[in-house]
Amino acid sequence: MKTTIKKGPCGGPNQPSCKDELKRMAEKQGFNKSYQQSMSVSNVGNMKKPGVLKGGYNMTNRNVNNAATAETKKRIKNVTSHSGYKAFTKNPNSKGVIRHVKKFIDGGKKGKRSAVKFQLPTLQEASSLIDIGKKYTKSKNIMEDISLGDKVKAAYQGGKLALKYPNILSFGKKLMK
Repeated sequence: MKTTIKKGPCGGPNQPSCKDELKRMAEKQGFNKSYQQSMSVSNVGNMKKPGVLKGGYNMTNRNVNNAATAETKKRIKNVTSHSGYKAFTKNPNSKGVIRHVKKFIDGGKKGKRSAVKFQLPTLQEASSLIDIGKKYTKSKNIMEDISLGDKVKAAYQGGKLALKYPNILSFGKKLMK
């Protein structure tokens, strides 16, 4: 069973930097390495500065979730403003998938408490799948039009992303029930 650390001192004498503490707590809460590296201390919000810590701060799980939500919103903006995403959402044959994608994105914009459930790949991490999808934006039936090579590439790249972001797979499974 995963344990979460409720608070962590940082930034004071004999304490880790707040950036290091953010990474440590993010890992304990279940955020993947991509998020741990990308989250910024400037997005954690107000941290208490108790006198006991002699100039240090007290980072909480909520501070970590604030930073994760800010990172998710940045990633959502990058993905939704990409030309491949725009072409995909304009294809009338992908309405079912688009509906699920939009639900996931809406959840990522809202949920600070459940920020770990809405981790999203960076544009760079998803670029190989986006490139495959861009080839078929005008397709009336992508399953008939997609080449065998692209099917294999998409399955491989999708599998890699699913391993790195299992939250997306579990979100999709819940919607498909």
